[in-house]
Amino acid sequence: GKKSATEKFKELDADGNGYLRGLEMRELAAWVHSSGFDTPKGRQLTGGIPLGKQIMERLDANGDGRLQFSEFKAWFVNNFNNEKLN
Repeated sequence: GKKSATEKFKELDADGNGYLRGLEMRELAAWVHSSGFDTPKGRQLTGGIPLGKQIMERLDANGDGRLQFSEFKAWFVNNFNNEKLN
């Protein structure tokens, strides 16, 4: 079934600290890529690390180098609300 932003974030937040960073961002990138979601800049950055970095740079509103749930949710809802994602 379709996961909510909350469920997906909890799944990605492996250490449960309420932020995505480092390896967790690579997991997010891998999931985004496997979902067939194109980044706005196109598909040239498809590897886990570059795509994760690209996502982080776009979504990290306060620039602290980690993704908090509010930042993740705004993006998730904007991009995935009408998508069938696992």
